[in-house]
Amino acid sequence: MEDKIKVYVAGPFFHDGERERIEMVRTFFNSGERKDRYDLFVPMDHFIPDGEKMSNMDWAKAVFKMDTEALEKSDMMVAVYDKHYSDSGTAWELGYAYGLGIPVILLCTDLDADNSIMPVVAADTVYDFQKFINEEYFDANTINSLK
Repeated sequence: MEDKIKVYVAGPFFHDGERERIEMVRTFFNSGERKDRYDLFVPMDHFIPDGEKMSNMDWAKAVFKMDTEALEKSDMMVAVYDKHYSDSGTAWELGYAYGLGIPVILLCTDLDADNSIMPVVAADTVYDFQKFINEEYFDANTINSLK
């Protein structure tokens, strides 16, 4: 059996709407023929053991280490980006993925907004979030060709 494509799913998850978009990305990759093709790493699924007992700095270092290691093992990144500025964590993840040479699909929640130029330039492909999720661009199974 062919190895699954490891996808790092970046994006903010500070409120319900942001978490809902991350879940939509998860559903997209876990449906149809794609479900057996991709292995997703979604940072909001991973917790630091005893994180509540750590200092904020120690907790942040542990999260940084976990996310960095996951990115280094990834074949591609899908990042949800909100308008002009998403959040510093997503921006950093995008830059690190770019530096590692990992293909990045940037899903913008509003392509008409004045999106921050750095994430847009770092991405290999930029799509409107909703149209991507609704498979309005292409037969989504062709995403396999990105690897």
